[in-house]
Amino acid sequence: MTVAGHDFWFMWGLAQRAYVGECRDSWVLQNFSPGLMIAISWEETQFNNIHQIGFTHDDWLKRWTDIDPATNAPRKNAAGQVSGNHAVGYVQVERDTIDRWLAFNPQVCAGLPGFDSDMVFMLNDKTVSPERIRRRRLWWQTIDEKTLATDEAGFQLGWRTFSHMHTAGVANGKMGALKIYGGSNKERDDPTKKIGRTASQIVRGWVDTDACLRAMAAISPYHIRVELGWPMANRLIAGAYYFSRPDGDFPGGFGGTTLSEAAAVSKVFDKYLTRGPSDSFIAAGKIDALRTDIKAVLGMVETA
Repeated sequence: MTVAGHDFWFMWGLAQRAYVGECRDSWVLQNFSPGLMIAISWEETQFNNIHQIGFTHDDWLKRWTDIDPATNAPRKNAAGQVSGNHAVGYVQVERDTIDRWLAFNPQVCAGLPGFDSDMVFMLNDKTVSPERIRRRRLWWQTIDEKTLATDEAGFQLGWRTFSHMHTAGVANGKMGALKIYGGSNKERDDPTKKIGRTASQIVRGWVDTDACLRAMAAISPYHIRVELGWPMANRLIAGAYYFSRPDGDFPGGFGGTTLSEAAAVSKVFDKYLTRGPSDSFIAAGKIDALRTDIKAVLGMVETA
């Protein structure tokens, strides 16, 4: 995907509606800022609500249509993944991740298009009628299409994944949850392989973006826009998001900001970032110096 589907300002508004206004999990809200959720979307899809590249709804259905005659079960590939498994949405959540929600934490689906309280039951509940099982299976078979038809649903998949991780006890900390979300395999994490950034580098990029936004905008990005003006605000925010995806469509995502402009601002941020094992941050005592350097790189002159 080479073109941004929306710009940052659309995504900021979407995050307020679909995340801040809808998420009821206080642990998620405490650990994952709107800017961090948007960073995941920028890295994953460049603000596009889509199927994973190379996949379609027909692939989504292969769990039910591609049956291995030797086992009479869904066919699996060499890595053990069920046929056709892939991700959807702005934040790219896999079909078989949603399966785990349904099996162990179905209430996390409440609020997604077409899901109702009659579909909330545990996998091994013998009292559930065949009709309820059928209805929930049909919902799972079609939720990819419903997700792509609704921006809010396409964005909500991310915070619902983190909520499931925490509720299921899979992850109890921010970095642990992000590492699971980012995915990991031996080849991808080998820095000698020329296949793009490793999973750990991707996760660090997300938290670096979040740290930059916290440092410069404990207040709303709209305040930045008022303070700096539209072009400068876009360049500033693009510099923060450069850490999440340095090869993105910055002109489309950040109001005409060029790649080189975003890179220049990110270099200033990078000088002040402290990268710890559980997060990245910019120390409060460095904020004034950072602001001065940011204004310099943006070409802004202080007036008396």
